[in-house]
Amino acid sequence: MFIRKLILGSLFLSTVTVSMAKTVVTGERFKNKQVISSLDVDDLQPGKYELFMKLTENSIGQPYYVPVTVIKGKNPGPKFMLTSGVHGDEINSILALNKVKGKLTSKNINGTVTIVHMLNIPGILSNSRNYLSTGRYPSSTNLNRGIDAGDDTYSEEIYSKKLWEDILKPNADFAIDMHTGGATKFPFLIYLTDNNAKVKKMAEISGADIAKIELEGTEGAVEDAYLKFGVPAITYEVGTGTKIEPELVDRAVDGVMNTLVYSGNMKGTIKNKKKPEFVNEWNRISAENAGMVEYKVKLNDKVKVGDIVAVGYDNFGNVIAEYRTDKSGIVASLRDYPFFEKGYTVGRVAYKVDSKKN
Repeated sequence: MFIRKLILGSLFLSTVTVSMAKTVVTGERFKNKQVISSLDVDDLQPGKYELFMKLTENSIGQPYYVPVTVIKGKNPGPKFMLTSGVHGDEINSILALNKVKGKLTSKNINGTVTIVHMLNIPGILSNSRNYLSTGRYPSSTNLNRGIDAGDDTYSEEIYSKKLWEDILKPNADFAIDMHTGGATKFPFLIYLTDNNAKVKKMAEISGADIAKIELEGTEGAVEDAYLKFGVPAITYEVGTGTKIEPELVDRAVDGVMNTLVYSGNMKGTIKNKKKPEFVNEWNRISAENAGMVEYKVKLNDKVKVGDIVAVGYDNFGNVIAEYRTDKSGIVASLRDYPFFEKGYTVGRVAYKVDSKKN
């Protein structure tokens, strides 16, 4: 029976039986960290582990290494999965999970908390929202639309299949996937499905501004993959991409810590300052003309039918459009750049529809 020892620096952490268990240690080291090719947290002894998971290789044969932290407590408890960076421009989400990690030890955790800090290494390296392959004709793919597809023909499929099969799926009884907007500015917003009491509770204690109920989910998204697998999961949208927004980051950290208490991974009290505004619809306000837009509202503003959300200008500063909402609700998204082509989404107003009346 072949046995490898997981070592962090000079500190002995765990013994893993590779021939019998699902945690596979490659024998390599990267940035002085142990490298694995698959993970099953049941194999690990209590402790705090910093590992690199080896996924696919780029076009010149250099591997992509995904950073993974596992915090395993001495007492039994659920497996909680935290992920960020499935899009390469989601900086707030990555920072939020870094801060969560700093609050967790094997002494204050029951069960395990696994943090996959950066799911989309090719996207992060190229400062791209999408997964980008390498070579003369790279492909650009939204990694969050095929995370559990099971296909393994193209490089992004091989990459996402390995993520799902060898780390995400086996190690979660609860999950939070952390995002930000891309060209869209969000407040602290939660996506959830409304068919699971645990999921709804996770949203209620998040401290988010808005909780958007998605009855059908998003095919191939991390959250949707977990829900189909029977794991309570929600998506955090923590503001805007490509920038750090400290106040939103701190609120997201608080939401995660609340949820770890709720799941039983931590002892303590849920510190819930407010419940989010639950909505199940939003209208898309589209640009009628190309040009520059000036917003007349802010995120989370309450608006009524007919209120002006934004004003559009041509190149000479003439007003060419007034963008009004045809729904009453809460401002849920705006763009983070003022120039628009016709058809671009200027913003969204979210609202609640009583399905029983339809």
